[in-house]
Amino acid sequence: MAGDIRSYLRMCGYDTVYVNDDSIEDLPGALSTDPPDSEIVSAVEATGRRLVTRDYQLAQQCSNTITLTTTETSARLSTLQEAGVCFKIESSPTYCGVCNGSLERAAVGNAPAYVADSIDRCWSCNRCEQYFWKGSHWEQVKQTLHHID
Repeated sequence: MAGDIRSYLRMCGYDTVYVNDDSIEDLPGALSTDPPDSEIVSAVEATGRRLVTRDYQLAQQCSNTITLTTTETSARLSTLQEAGVCFKIESSPTYCGVCNGSLERAAVGNAPAYVADSIDRCWSCNRCEQYFWKGSHWEQVKQTLHHID
């Protein structure tokens, strides 16, 4: 999958595995680092996932695939939407944009210093402990998704 779209999918509530994620070994149906195509296909089929890739040869090996033909993010998102992916940003995020771990509501007062002072809600990842809140990145994602409709 193209890494630039994984956070969009995760912010819209999709359980999204990215082959180059650091925590890939911890996921169900885990893949090795830099897995061969056959391992990717087996993991996709064993977990009932859909493969999103620019690799045409890999796409031909897997039955449930969306093949991307561009490197431009909004065009990739449009291709996914045309293939039936619904892009509606979650009001409360479910998956970590960094590692795909589960997000849980966190106390704002316990958030690290890099979290904006003006927020009233935040979430933390149970795997990588990254914090998320509705800030400028959230708004940028919403705007990008609005423009592909």
